[in-house]
Amino acid sequence: MWMIEKILSQCASFLFPSYCFVCKKEGSAGQSICISCLASFPQPVDTPSPFIHALYSYKNHYVKKSIHAIKYFHRKDLLLPYAQAIAHKMKGKDIPSDAVIIPIPMPRLRSLIRGYNHSHILAKLISDATTLPVRTDIMLLNINKKRKRQVVIKSRSERLQNQRNAFILNQSVQGLHVILIDDVTTTGATLSEAYHLLRSHGARTVEAFTIAH
Repeated sequence: MWMIEKILSQCASFLFPSYCFVCKKEGSAGQSICISCLASFPQPVDTPSPFIHALYSYKNHYVKKSIHAIKYFHRKDLLLPYAQAIAHKMKGKDIPSDAVIIPIPMPRLRSLIRGYNHSHILAKLISDATTLPVRTDIMLLNINKKRKRQVVIKSRSERLQNQRNAFILNQSVQGLHVILIDDVTTTGATLSEAYHLLRSHGARTVEAFTIAH
């Protein structure tokens, strides 16, 4: 068993050597995006709603490129520095100690095609840094709702309509403090739909954190 783990570790080191995705400098303390580069990323001018907290501007070339690599080129290692940055931001927001983390659900087929659910991994890494539990059994996709992919819809009104009734609740959220996690928010349609569903069913507070806007 130890030999298999060693081989897998060596393969991972070969595929994803310890250098920064942005500046390409080696020896970045094992971080796939170094602290200096993270600090250089611009913050978003604003977010679609006050409950949504985004770390960086999606207009930045490297932010966009890294998220694209996470989604389509299996760069799961890039999620760790972003998760740690989100966890740090959460600590400055006085998040209740009994809050639960809910990643925005992804269609199962898309998850199977990509090989993993990046939102779930991001949420788990944030959980590791904050000790808040991840709950993927509370809010589910409404499989009876036919909708287009948000990326192909340009107007905010169409995105809002497209996401209406996109989620259902599988567990009671009465009195819960909820932290929603997603990679990117554009118009805020997805997060707003989740927010209103949770609040209308008794969630005490709902905050959302994303990598970029």
